[in-house]
Amino acid sequence: MKRIIAVSVSWALLSGVPAASADENAVAFQTVSGEFQPPDPILDYARQNARPARESSVTPVLSQEATVEEAPVAPEPPPAVEEEMADVAPPVAEEAEAPAEAAAAAEEADECGAGKDECGCDKKKIEAAKKAAATAYKPLYYDNDFSYIDDPCYKGCLLGDRFKQMHLGDCWVVSVGGEFRMRQHSEHNMRAKPLSGRDDDFLLYRTRLFANAKYGDWLRLYAEAIDAQSEHEKLQPRNIEVNRADMLNLFADVRALDGDNADVWVRGGRQELLYGNQRLISPLDWSNTRRTFDGLKGMYKAEKLSADFFWTRNVPFSQHLPDDHNFDNPNQSEEFMGAYATYKKDANQTLETFFLRLDEQDPVTAPSGTVVNGYDPNLFGARWYFINGDWLHEVEGGYQFGDYNRNQDIQAGYYVIGLGRELKNVKWKPTVWMYYDWASGDADPNDNVHGTFNQYFPLGHKYFGFMDIIARQNIQDINATCLLHLHEKITLLGWYHVFYLEEERDALYNAAGVPIYQDPTGSAGKDIGQEIDLLLTYKFKPRADIMVGYSHFFAGDYFDSPVIQNGTAGLATNGSNGRDADFVYTQLSVQF
Repeated sequence: MKRIIAVSVSWALLSGVPAASADENAVAFQTVSGEFQPPDPILDYARQNARPARESSVTPVLSQEATVEEAPVAPEPPPAVEEEMADVAPPVAEEAEAPAEAAAAAEEADECGAGKDECGCDKKKIEAAKKAAATAYKPLYYDNDFSYIDDPCYKGCLLGDRFKQMHLGDCWVVSVGGEFRMRQHSEHNMRAKPLSGRDDDFLLYRTRLFANAKYGDWLRLYAEAIDAQSEHEKLQPRNIEVNRADMLNLFADVRALDGDNADVWVRGGRQELLYGNQRLISPLDWSNTRRTFDGLKGMYKAEKLSADFFWTRNVPFSQHLPDDHNFDNPNQSEEFMGAYATYKKDANQTLETFFLRLDEQDPVTAPSGTVVNGYDPNLFGARWYFINGDWLHEVEGGYQFGDYNRNQDIQAGYYVIGLGRELKNVKWKPTVWMYYDWASGDADPNDNVHGTFNQYFPLGHKYFGFMDIIARQNIQDINATCLLHLHEKITLLGWYHVFYLEEERDALYNAAGVPIYQDPTGSAGKDIGQEIDLLLTYKFKPRADIMVGYSHFFAGDYFDSPVIQNGTAGLATNGSNGRDADFVYTQLSVQF
């Protein structure tokens, strides 16, 4: 009864704190740092009277989650190798120590080990528990790990700890928490359609709340809600910026097989998806809303091999505007399904193979107004990421086939080649990458072959510039990035892109895969332009950070073409002013 009252009072106090929100994915590099909180008598009482932890199976991570953290940064830089903590000599005993006290101390040292406390916790174990607490939040919140709360070596008290790992009765373990994010945008010559002369300044808020309940080691119930809004804008918000009081996740997990070497789980309900390095499937955290699906998933997990099999329907952003007051519904005419397997040979090598299928059988209206009589792009692909000393390597690609508009064969594909290096012995420990990204376009829009790659549901913001002008469709991108660790809590990211169309007669597509400019004659050429992105991140608490970003797009010769500025449009509505664009933003994010 005392515990229930304590939780109720604590929740009431936390609910009284105003929330703030912010926008989409940026890869945050978390730093383990302590956090001082005043003593909490309720929490102290609970810990003093807690029963010894029982041995039980822990629910495995049930997604092919990328190892990168959620802030825009170079694709999957590996975690820096941590230096071993130097052993600290125990404090010198006071000269006036009584012989009996000295004998008792010696007896305790013999029993627990020198340098350990009454729980058997030395500095290394305490630091490990602190790190587990600082990294408990994952890109998918249903993969969060709050087991550090039950670790007797955890000495900290982070925001929201009192609502994690709450043991209710003998079988239930419940965790409650969330996120508040707020981001300010100043967009010059890039609002609505990029490089069309529109500016805007506005503020985005986002609040997420989740509840995770585990019953024993065979059942889990998870719910996560979102409220996203935009204020002070002059133009209509984008549909990825508004989603009032809706559900991101609402599902149940059941263990179907508890094997000696592997487990099989089944999930049903609304669920976010994240696979690989988010090039094809992502919850799209950079947006003020997040992408989600309704459907079923089967999950196999062994020590080194895991595989997901899923059938879902996308929950489209388009229903959020102009007036969003209804519960989001999935697109009933479209199915998204696939199989995704991950083999981790060791900490330095990951191999992924996958099959994806997007099936739209009903006629749909393209942004240009053209009616497309369905499509079903299928993809076989693979990704290989490995580390050799200080050198980092990544290769990914796939072949796409199927039918488009009932009269064209899909023949498309994409590939990525990346080489990086961690310079651990250089000041600020820079991590550098060089990448080449390629995605096919349609050489002849009038033949019976559709060559434009379908990017499915990606996080393009993470790969083709933070201004979201470019998609993984009909594009070539040569880019270089450098991440500097200026301080244990401060990182600076610089990224430079050079963009070219793959096929000059095909369109230029924005991050959502929407065609925005096209010259059907090809006379505008392929030189799209260049982009530079700068991002400064200050992680002032383990679960709170501030980001300041600046991006500039240098318009290429493509936008000087009279056809792109004023002429006849193909799939897109032309009308570029040919000038450069700028983007400035600041973001505050707090997890609790």
